[in-house]
Amino acid sequence: MSFLKCILATMCVVLLISQDMVSGSTHCLGPCGNYYDCFDECEALGYTLGLCIPPDNYFCCCSIFD
Repeated sequence: MSFLKCILATMCVVLLISQDMVSGSTHCLGPCGNYYDCFDECEALGYTLGLCIPPDNYFCCCSIFD
């Protein structure tokens, strides 16, 4: 089960990075522990996606897609 979580987390990171290279912007706000809900926090700042990314889902990163 943890292997599946690792694969899913890796896919999310690849999605964030690949979308940033195509057209958009990614910004990491800080540790996920500082934010109640990473997605809602990013959305409030005008981003379209917010995820806590590996390792250990530590950083809350936001992306905006054009």
